[in-house]
Amino acid sequence: MNRRRAIMLKKRPRLPLQYQEVEYLESTGEQFIDTGVNTTEMNCCKIKFKGNSFAGVMCGVLGGTNGRTLGFSTQNDGCLSFRYATVSGTFYHRIQLSDTYEVIASFKNRNFSLNVDNVTVFSDIGSYNIETLNLYLFARNNNLTANAFVSAKIYYVKFYNDNIMVREFAPCYRKADNKPGLYDLVNGVFYTNSNSSATSDFITGPIVM
Repeated sequence: MNRRRAIMLKKRPRLPLQYQEVEYLESTGEQFIDTGVNTTEMNCCKIKFKGNSFAGVMCGVLGGTNGRTLGFSTQNDGCLSFRYATVSGTFYHRIQLSDTYEVIASFKNRNFSLNVDNVTVFSDIGSYNIETLNLYLFARNNNLTANAFVSAKIYYVKFYNDNIMVREFAPCYRKADNKPGLYDLVNGVFYTNSNSSATSDFITGPIVM
């Protein structure tokens, strides 16, 4: 009876059996993932990440004649930099925090707010605007070209559109060939490195039991 009860209480994996969930997905500075979500399809991003050795963009876009942009960047000096654009220009906000960041960026109805580690650190009313491009992770989508690659770890990423989740990325690897990537729990799609020129692949963290 006790054994049966223990089996019933055992935590079920969130991912299909073909995939193994891990604590984080780590880039070395030459991989990125095209999320397939453009900036008209979401107005809130929740992400937990840790920057490693050098500056780069964790999640962002940059493009168009106005250079409208959104980006979370790790910096060599240990700061976290947020770049965003309004109708009047592009602005930066920098903060010094712990090594691991949990960030919520919301930009509904052209209002921008930024929450880091459960604290609102910045807001801008009635002027936020960004380019209609797919958001990249571990790099920036610069008019359909990936640049500003970062060496970092992602623990989770969630995208929302009017409180409806459109992506929930979980770090994992495919068991058949140990291919690392992010599994979208919303749509059941496995995302891998989008950089065909990369000389190495993502690194996976410890297994989630």
